[in-house]
Amino acid sequence: MKNKIIIYDFDGTLTPYSVPKIDLMDKIGCTFEQYEAKMKEWLIAHPGKDIFDSYYMTFLNVLSEYGYPLTDETFAMGGNLTNFNPGVLEYFEDTKDLAQHYLVSSGFQVPLEHSAVSKYFTKIYGTIFSYDANHVATGIAYAMNDKRKVDKIQEICAMNHLDDLNLENVVYIGDGLTDAYAMSFVKEHGGTPIFVYQPHETSDAFEQLKNKGIVDIAFVADYSKGTDLYNTLLQFIQK
Repeated sequence: MKNKIIIYDFDGTLTPYSVPKIDLMDKIGCTFEQYEAKMKEWLIAHPGKDIFDSYYMTFLNVLSEYGYPLTDETFAMGGNLTNFNPGVLEYFEDTKDLAQHYLVSSGFQVPLEHSAVSKYFTKIYGTIFSYDANHVATGIAYAMNDKRKVDKIQEICAMNHLDDLNLENVVYIGDGLTDAYAMSFVKEHGGTPIFVYQPHETSDAFEQLKNKGIVDIAFVADYSKGTDLYNTLLQFIQK
């Protein structure tokens, strides 16, 4: 059954936060509002850059401002404090030997690798820092974004010898418009994209993607045993 591949976004898909929540910022005392304000300041000072660049560089700037060394030891702080959607940990425990799980996220790879779900993934793809000779981060070596997620899905296909890009044994799970490229790629090649959302949210993003023919299936992001999402994923794995 390990021939089945499930690829996940992280924020909003496995966590209850539709926008990235950096637990390390909470730990050091930088609020979301403060972080957001610093992002806006950075964008004003760096015309031509986008929101992804601002998000990543603000992370490094805030850590420096608060006196934290820009090392993997610092980046890993708080990675194990992440809250997950209902049933996530139990779901992965139930399916860890039945399918290959991959994580493709625009979040920082180091804290993702220290999260409670990291042990369940064959491989984790995220944003990677560049380092100097002392392994102190100097910037961003690889910034994951919505288009680059497709590159990583293709890499996963190559790793699993799906060179003909027949993705009938592949599922991609995401929660927003930033998953459109990944979902479209998977669907165009015979795979199944699944949209998940929080119970308190409207499904406007799903309707937009559905109207474009990108995704047909949506579930509340509850992975608990017996839910529609859990049952659908288990049926996919076992068929």
